[in-house]
Amino acid sequence: MAYVKLDTGEVLSEAEVRRLNPNVSFGLPLNDSAVETLGVKPIEVGDYPQPNDFEHVETDGIEEVNGVWQTKYVVVTDFPEYTDPVSGQVITTEQQIADYKAFQARMSRDEMLATTDRFALSDRTLSEDMRTYRQALRDVPAQEGFPESIVWPDRPEE
Repeated sequence: MAYVKLDTGEVLSEAEVRRLNPNVSFGLPLNDSAVETLGVKPIEVGDYPQPNDFEHVETDGIEEVNGVWQTKYVVVTDFPEYTDPVSGQVITTEQQIADYKAFQARMSRDEMLATTDRFALSDRTLSEDMRTYRQALRDVPAQEGFPESIVWPDRPEE
């Protein structure tokens, strides 16, 4: 557990509270009401936000809410907007997410194609169903709504 020193706002560990008060006898664990007499209060876990798939949560200090000290959190995007140093073009968060989703979809498509490569070897005759399936996989990036909405073709029987 962490504690806030009320006169300075400094965050202290339990060991630091004990070290700053060498002549005080503490129980195990520290009693919250006892440490308040020493000018420190416990820091509770604040409301933890729910990030989406392209964000993460970071701690952002502490704050007092209705007399209770809490950890503050902030949601941070994994794809912050930036300006391309070569072209000078602003690369938005949305564009980066769409590019990432398209990359992931192409990787999945490539894996599906790779599992059928053995049917397309020069010493084998590729069935029409397999030829159609492989072409449909290659056409996935051209689908309307790609990469947000993908209709994956059904793999034919071998």
